[in-house]
Amino acid sequence: KSSQVYQLYLKESLYDGAFFVFLPFAVLFYPLLSSKGKKISGAILLVFVALCVLFRLFPMSEYKITSTPTVINTGEEYSVVFTTNGEGTGYVEYTYEGKEYKVYDHQGGRMNTDSTIHSVNVPFEHLDNNSYKVGSMRTVEQYSYGSRTGKTAVSEEYTFTPVTGENMSLLVISDWHTYTSLAKKSISHLGEYDGVILLGDAVPGVDLEQQVADNIVKFAGDVSGGTKPVLYVRGNHETRGVYAGKILDSLGLDEFYYTANMGDISFVVLDSGEDKDDAHPEYGGMTDYNTYRADMIDWLKGTEVKNDKVIALSHSWEISEVEEELSLSGWAELERLGTRAFLSGHEHQCRFIGDREGKEKELKEKYPDIIGYVDGGKVGEAYVANLLTLNENSFKIYAIDNNGNVFTDEKFEW
Repeated sequence: KSSQVYQLYLKESLYDGAFFVFLPFAVLFYPLLSSKGKKISGAILLVFVALCVLFRLFPMSEYKITSTPTVINTGEEYSVVFTTNGEGTGYVEYTYEGKEYKVYDHQGGRMNTDSTIHSVNVPFEHLDNNSYKVGSMRTVEQYSYGSRTGKTAVSEEYTFTPVTGENMSLLVISDWHTYTSLAKKSISHLGEYDGVILLGDAVPGVDLEQQVADNIVKFAGDVSGGTKPVLYVRGNHETRGVYAGKILDSLGLDEFYYTANMGDISFVVLDSGEDKDDAHPEYGGMTDYNTYRADMIDWLKGTEVKNDKVIALSHSWEISEVEEELSLSGWAELERLGTRAFLSGHEHQCRFIGDREGKEKELKEKYPDIIGYVDGGKVGEAYVANLLTLNENSFKIYAIDNNGNVFTDEKFEW
């Protein structure tokens, strides 16, 4: 899991690393060389420095879009998210009711240009059953007065299809921890689906932007095809690392807990945050999830939903693995909202909630109408993906791994 992080850090430090190799050489060994050796090494150094300057001033790689767009349902609108292989602007182009739109990734009128991840917010009605393209103009250098820009890359056209009515099939996945290829093998056994639910833990930690680009944005684009809606739930491993505080902006979300509708189903998306107390040394004094979860439960107490059929989503079914009273309050509010299914991940196994002693059994006995389910993810050497099939009278959970082994095949009445 960590090898990807090491490779990314190495790539980012190549220029600095080369400097610290050549500097000792110049100070210690250059005076000891013969006259011919000094000329040769001097020429090599000069060419190296010239190439470094050239690559800094003029990027040598072709600028291109590197992912299929991901269309995230934020509860208020869609966030169209995609990646490029360099920093640049981001925009979505489409025509709605005869008018052409070009909507940019911006804040306060200033385009966001310092990222390889681009998120553009578009109203529901503008994208539903409509075609769109994404694009990005490369930014090479920016100054207070002027800038240098490069090529504009534009994607192919995508036709977005929203989920409507009560009949739908949703892909539900969690805990892929960078094993995207393995997860896709499992997904290939599930057939067609209308939307995607991501239950978190895409990476071991979020140290660099590239990890989010590869394991959340690109992966979600691959499994949704840019044509299906996506709901995103944050996992506890996405709370770790210096880039963790930037994921909201990267994905175009206002908050990690919200309500959203797909068809005639209301989804309550919760964020269980970290799985240990803030004082744990693992977090280095950089977390305040105790307060954050309390604020989320206060929000939940004032929340209402649009539809009679309600499904809750959280990375951990406990909602809080630290504050038991918040967990109990959260489940009570989900019952108030009429929640019938509660989907979670985190445990790397497939099972229904209620058999284990302690808080789990207490919650199940107190709220028997809520079907709690842990959806698998990376289980040993395999990966388990799920298909949630819903209709007017019932819903079915079907889980299968990359080898075709079925883990769950259960049907429930609403």
